[in-house]
Amino acid sequence: RDRYAALSPQERIQRFYRDTNTRLLLRRGFERLPKNPNRPLVAHISVEGVKYVNDHVSHESADGLYSIVARELQRYFPDAAKIGGDFAVYVKDQAQLDRVLKRINAVPELQGLTVTGAVGKTFEEAGRAHGQLKAQLELEGKRAERGERPFGLKGNDEFQKVELADQALPQGLQESFDKLSLEEQVQEIY
Repeated sequence: RDRYAALSPQERIQRFYRDTNTRLLLRRGFERLPKNPNRPLVAHISVEGVKYVNDHVSHESADGLYSIVARELQRYFPDAAKIGGDFAVYVKDQAQLDRVLKRINAVPELQGLTVTGAVGKTFEEAGRAHGQLKAQLELEGKRAERGERPFGLKGNDEFQKVELADQALPQGLQESFDKLSLEEQVQEIY
């Protein structure tokens, strides 16, 4: 708590709203974004094999994999978020998400891994739909089971972390942050 209080106001707001590895919004930032009527749905996105990479290659390589996906998501969705081990974006519909994921899955650095996602009215609803999609792909033999070697991964491939620049916060988050006292900020973080 003392370390957080000792940070500059700009460092505090970045720590409050941004994931330190991917520079994407954290859940608390994502949920405070102003609603956009052109993108009313939430997408739950994950990377097939990140658990395998983390457990069998290295934590650094998994961080690298997350940073590559984060960079690609930000190309299409500047307000993308990292929530736990998954990603979230606001989208118009499943078709929009599928178009973007097709482009992301073509990125050579992902070396045959698959990024998948599903949409819903909330992140939790999208997560349930995504879980059903992943289960269906596993049944069809198109996706490795959780923790298993992904079909496209060859050997113990390393994923190098890409440097991601700090971005300006989306409109509305600065104002939301300014309304919180230092104690309220600390309570939310810890």
